[in-house]
Amino acid sequence: MDIPHSALFETGELTVSVWQKLEKTTTGITPNIRKGFGYMSQGFTLEDKEYSPTAIETAFIWCFSGGCESVGIWQDIYSKWVFITTIYSEKLNKAELWINENLVNTKTSITPYVKTTSPLWLEGRGWKGTKDEVRIYNRALTQEEIQKLYYNGLENKFNITIGLFNSGFADLGNSFVAYVYLKNGTILQRPLILDNNLKRGSYLEYNLTIEGYYPSYGLVDKIMVCSNDCQGVCSEIIVNNQC
Repeated sequence: MDIPHSALFETGELTVSVWQKLEKTTTGITPNIRKGFGYMSQGFTLEDKEYSPTAIETAFIWCFSGGCESVGIWQDIYSKWVFITTIYSEKLNKAELWINENLVNTKTSITPYVKTTSPLWLEGRGWKGTKDEVRIYNRALTQEEIQKLYYNGLENKFNITIGLFNSGFADLGNSFVAYVYLKNGTILQRPLILDNNLKRGSYLEYNLTIEGYYPSYGLVDKIMVCSNDCQGVCSEIIVNNQC
């Protein structure tokens, strides 16, 4: 998808953020978000480079006459939501790369990239996956602003479908409880009422929304769903065998 050129890209101050879930990329350079022609001495690129199935470099690259500079990190980001933010500031003379809420790489004493009127390009050849909440600012966001975007975005990343299968010898009702385990050890409970009873040998699904961030508790770690009949029926994302 192409986004027309804007004067916002000519200020020398830039923040690009995106939630992405990468499913597959071809070996080599696969642009994620790009403006200009990257390695042809102008513009910038946010890209994922695969060197092997578990060796992927996420990098922000900007180019100028005579070369390119970049900030990047090696990581395994397949099949999971990742929040990527890159900051480029000629005023502050630096570029940064953030993964989720963490600053992972910084480069100072940067060379300004050559501005271009070409459109902004979302996704590129060989990149397969899902993008959400692409944001572009004509200024460098602060740490507080980046982390706020990350935590707010988490609320949309824990919309899950839970599958329940009754493998016991008796029919069950339609009342269940979701146990939400937070990283600090706190356990929250969420009541679930299915549309139908979970009969012996039957399978039902329930769409559950769990906010990904509780400011006073911490991040969600794992979820278990069990029947109120307490007969050992738990969700497919079972944590343990307790009911």
